Amino acid sequence: MKNSIKEMMKYSSMVLFCTFLGISVANAATKWSAYTYAPSVKLPSAAHLEKMASEMSDATGGELELQANLGGSLPIKVPDIGQAVADGVIQLGFDAYFQGFIPTGAAQRMPMLIVNDTEYDLAMLKVMMPHMKKKYAEAGITLLGSYTYPLTVTYSRSPVTRLSDLAGRKIRVLSQAGGEFVKAFDGVPVNMSTPEVSTSLQQGVVDAIHAATAGGGQLWGPLVDHKYELGPNYVNVYLIANTEAYEALSDSTKAVVASMVGMLGEEVKLKMRASVDAINKQHIEAGMTITAAHPDDVAAMQAAMIPVWNKWADDTGDEAKDVLADLKELLGR
Repeated sequence: MKNSIKEMMKYSSMVLFCTFLGISVANAATKWSAYTYAPSVKLPSAAHLEKMASEMSDATGGELELQANLGGSLPIKVPDIGQAVADGVIQLGFDAYFQGFIPTGAAQRMPMLIVNDTEYDLAMLKVMMPHMKKKYAEAGITLLGSYTYPLTVTYSRSPVTRLSDLAGRKIRVLSQAGGEFVKAFDGVPVNMSTPEVSTSLQQGVVDAIHAATAGGGQLWGPLVDHKYELGPNYVNVYLIANTEAYEALSDSTKAVVASMVGMLGEEVKLKMRASVDAINKQHIEAGMTITAAHPDDVAAMQAAMIPVWNKWADDTGDEAKDVLADLKELLGR
């Protein structure tokens, strides 16, 4: 009883002190932690996250404060971002390595399945966003937005004008499907997350990497000398919030968060697409050799990847088969 009285007196004193300062206890700011896999603000997604974090308090009338954390700054491995959001360890996550958390999400990353921006946008609108909203919701997560990097291509420390030039070379990939792409021309896939790439290139752990021009290509371009404009897929990122934390916000703040996060996704996607030519020009001026994809390589890889798609679906289960079937029908594959 004495302890209860002490706690009540302590709380009353706090209320009086806050009132004296003009602070409402009931309206004290909620604090969210946001985490992105991106290790540098040189990447548009990280820069936009920091900007959004700086504006969130004013946009929500002080109800929500957002702390931005770059990749590697928290003791959370980037493939575990989805689980960390589900567990409420962080409230907002940029989930780029979601295949382990939601295996069916890998359908859109099947190599050579989606080959241009128009196909990607259509696949996301008609198939992937509805599917991923459902799957994230089952895990206690609210899907608020998404963005994609431009088509993933190949950057190499040594000359490459055909995929056969990379036979036997160690190549950083983003997924098992990307690894199958590399194996098809006798390369050696090495799966690693974004914060590990710079050191691995510098130390020769990998000879080449798969990266988007306006993503990893921009960040790691100075570490390589050659670019071959062929790669397996588009790498997209889902912007996700812990549902319990999100639903605890007022309706007005939920609307602001949804709008700001959704706009961030669209702005990042369009900015990266628009920057490809300028980045290529910078790379050429710095001495990089850029080679267009050879048509024979494109045709050979498209044919080689069909069994990879089907095996992935068979191994992953009926739901994966349904998602892949929807994508193939939509894209005429």
